[in-house]
Amino acid sequence: MAGFGIKDIKEMNDIAKESSKNGFGNFMLTMIQYVLFFMLGYMVFNFSDTLQMLNDNISSYILIVISALTGIYFANKQTSKMERKNVMDIYAKEQKASVNEIKKTHDELITRRMKVSPKIYDILKDLLIDLDADRVSVCEMHNGTNNLSGLPFLFADMAYEVDAHGVEDISDEYKNTNLGRYPIIGKHYEEGIYINSIEEIEKEDPRFAMKLKIGGSKYFAGMVIRGINNPLGFIAVTYASSENIPDKNHIIAEINKAAQMISSLLDGSNVIA
Repeated sequence: MAGFGIKDIKEMNDIAKESSKNGFGNFMLTMIQYVLFFMLGYMVFNFSDTLQMLNDNISSYILIVISALTGIYFANKQTSKMERKNVMDIYAKEQKASVNEIKKTHDELITRRMKVSPKIYDILKDLLIDLDADRVSVCEMHNGTNNLSGLPFLFADMAYEVDAHGVEDISDEYKNTNLGRYPIIGKHYEEGIYINSIEEIEKEDPRFAMKLKIGGSKYFAGMVIRGINNPLGFIAVTYASSENIPDKNHIIAEINKAAQMISSLLDGSNVIA
């Protein structure tokens, strides 16, 4: 066997650095294994010299070789055990960090919701007054489950509602509303705005018209609230009478202004101070 040289020192140094990352115990076991390997290699490749140092006692030679192999085996076994423990510890720490990060994000979103809700209600109150409407609301879209091909079912909740005096609150009737059940929504979604009387709506989508009638509405105006990357929901404005409805252009202008302000509040891409 060649003499102990610079290459061996560098290799041993690299091993020491790597094993020291896993703690002092792992470092010591690694060093013991390295020394035993070196000693065993020397005894095998320098058999005559080693036997001579042992006064030609072959029994001692065999005993030392067996002891070295046993030491390597148990040191390696213990090292593997410690490495597995380190891996589990690292995994547990990463899991804990992930849970903490999720909780932190959730808490931040709750705080965000608490901040934006009063602002959204103020916007809706102004819209109700500006359009002399009976009810204005925001329905936020969310993803329910997917079909087997991964296509999502879209749902909406009436998250915010402001009513005129004497008009009954209907937000509970719009919890987890399956948008796929109302063809009129998909038909006019790309347009972004839809305004019509219940009679005209009934010709396109009797189910949606019935939903509006149950809420006491005779005239409907709706606009998609678009975020930077995704649609966020809809603004709905309804009237209990078909008389004295504002001009459509005025309705569109006011709803569009409200939609832009609400989008900036609801969109996760924006930061709320």
